[in-house]
Amino acid sequence: MTSPLKAICIFAKSKKIPRKTSILWQKEREELKEEILSGTFLSFIAKIIGHRWRLFFTRLKLEPHLFDHWETDNLPFPDEPIIKGLTEWKKRPLPNNLLSYRNIEEIKDWLVLVLKSECERKDISDDIQKYFKDMDDIIETLTTKVTKDRASLFGALEIDWQSIEADLPTGTSLKRRTGACLKTWFTDQQLKYWKYQELLMTFRDSELDSEADSIIERFRIKELQDARTYFRAVEKESLTLEKETDSHFHGKTSFVGNSESSQELYVNVNTTSKLSIVSEHTKG
Repeated sequence: MTSPLKAICIFAKSKKIPRKTSILWQKEREELKEEILSGTFLSFIAKIIGHRWRLFFTRLKLEPHLFDHWETDNLPFPDEPIIKGLTEWKKRPLPNNLLSYRNIEEIKDWLVLVLKSECERKDISDDIQKYFKDMDDIIETLTTKVTKDRASLFGALEIDWQSIEADLPTGTSLKRRTGACLKTWFTDQQLKYWKYQELLMTFRDSELDSEADSIIERFRIKELQDARTYFRAVEKESLTLEKETDSHFHGKTSFVGNSESSQELYVNVNTTSKLSIVSEHTKG
């Protein structure tokens, strides 16, 4: 059984990997065995934060009354309070409205690359590049075109389809089961993508620009330059909803897509699924 892929990378559109170079592509992917939100990732971040962890966690909006407990419980290990804080932050859910952003181009690029390089379905990857942006539309297309040979796609994306399908009603069609698996995978990618962006944003707010740059260099994931716009939009809407007296009112921010399929998003994210986003970081 193949060990889980630990790379979270986003390949830029300009990076093309012909079918004949799949071995080189596999080697490169194996060399990027770093997974966002993994223990290795958190340890790396903890060392960068260092003695500034109290201020940093305050900016991450963690509860200050927990800080002393973390420090007291882990006195022999100076990095442990930081790991505790990062683990607490990792578990904190993202606002649902942020997850309604359905057009994360980097995730789409990764999916296209996998279809072309590992599944040998250049026909589908070309269609996605030409005609689709919204991930719900992409998933709908995939449920139609790869249902019968979905094993190769699920294997390449490392989707634990058995665990996901175990929670579905008996008698669910193969197409719907495939869609549920892909939606769960995408939700997991979103979670890791936005958590990564939130972390970089906090480093920038803390005037730790060189540290933020070192994270980007190490994990080779692009920084979303206008990430703050999305987080502020969510915060603004959350405040509006808190003031709303009509309890049946539910707001929904839709940054890009608002298709019917997005209303059916499965949020029981399987934590073993891997965000596989790669990007070439260009300085300057």
